[in-house]
Amino acid sequence: YRPAEILHWFGIGARAAKGRARKKGQEAFTGSDIAKGLLQAAGAAVEFGKSTLTDIVQRQAEEVSYVLNEDSFEIVNLTSRRRIAYEDVTEIHALGSDRFELVQRSGKNVVKPIAHLVAGRLRVPVGWLRNGMEVPYAMLIEELAVRSGVEIIPE
Repeated sequence: YRPAEILHWFGIGARAAKGRARKKGQEAFTGSDIAKGLLQAAGAAVEFGKSTLTDIVQRQAEEVSYVLNEDSFEIVNLTSRRRIAYEDVTEIHALGSDRFELVQRSGKNVVKPIAHLVAGRLRVPVGWLRNGMEVPYAMLIEELAVRSGVEIIPE
């Protein structure tokens, strides 16, 4: 399970923010008004910060995956890789806000959406790519519950 292809929009947003920052930075040094130039330079710095944050969020989101094996699964992210045996999962709790807590003998892990699509008041978690096919977000949790032999405990 990998994040759906929709995350490329983070990259497009970051490029747009970098373009705005570059333009503000150039404008800061073209006028003779020092106060106005300082404000424009500060605005450029904020835009560069936004673009950098967007790059980081995209990279973190793209690196998250869940690899399901015969007897265990792996939680992979930008900085770590954890292997958990299905038999070690004792409970799965629905926490609300599309988050689920996997309780194992050796600890807990929370599975949460990489991002949400928002349209008006509707907020839907972004799904996954499973073997090249888009699937709903909840499918990962349902498959982990089945393979672990546990029920999902509602909030």
